[in-house]
Amino acid sequence: MSEARISFSVQGASFEIFGPTFVTAHASTKYFCHPWDSEFARWSRVFNFPEMEYMIDVGSCIGIFPILFSLANPKMNIIALEPASINYPYLVRNTRHLPNVKCLKLAASSKAGFGQLALPTLQQKTFAQSLEPTENTGIISLYGESDIYQEQVNVTTLDKLTDRADFIKIDAEGHDLEVLKGARGLLENERPILMVEFIKQNLQMAGNTPQDFDKFFEKVEYKLIGGWRHDYFVAPQEKRHDILRRDR
Repeated sequence: MSEARISFSVQGASFEIFGPTFVTAHASTKYFCHPWDSEFARWSRVFNFPEMEYMIDVGSCIGIFPILFSLANPKMNIIALEPASINYPYLVRNTRHLPNVKCLKLAASSKAGFGQLALPTLQQKTFAQSLEPTENTGIISLYGESDIYQEQVNVTTLDKLTDRADFIKIDAEGHDLEVLKGARGLLENERPILMVEFIKQNLQMAGNTPQDFDKFFEKVEYKLIGGWRHDYFVAPQEKRHDILRRDR
């Protein structure tokens, strides 16, 4: 594999991003280029990012979201979790100029311990492989079954990691519900807004259904408020009205 570099601009700010492969770098940045950048600006306003103090990025990959959240609020304290050794050095490299970003080589789940990362097989995820087997490193998963790339990683829960959160973004390649279960204390005490990835094949890898998420969110009194890309925004019931009012 050869290192990739991509330049792009968001809201008048220019960035240069490095990644392990072009596919990973492109997949990480494409949604922040026109016309998607206007959508990010919209959600920044609706969720009032400039007033938030604490953000957690689960599955940070090469660090695009910490960069974009820092653009919205340079004073926001951001914890970026990325367990894969193939991605983590680029997360550190791409955010090295941001003193508000703390990078941790960890996976998140419902229990602390160890986990096995691997690429999904073609049976698990139809776009999991390209001509270069490890081309798309952004889809490495705790549910992956391929023997092309495997790695044992440290696992924590968000409740053990921190007691502060205003916003949590979760992109755990199918493990998202387990991440939420390990953050139940944060959700009940801090009431952060959530951004959770929903991809059908990821749910199938994990053996989950949308109804499983509905049941969990009902227990913690969270409601769906919108979506962007392949992600859903979910917020505490008591914040839902104010958020939707700002979106008018």
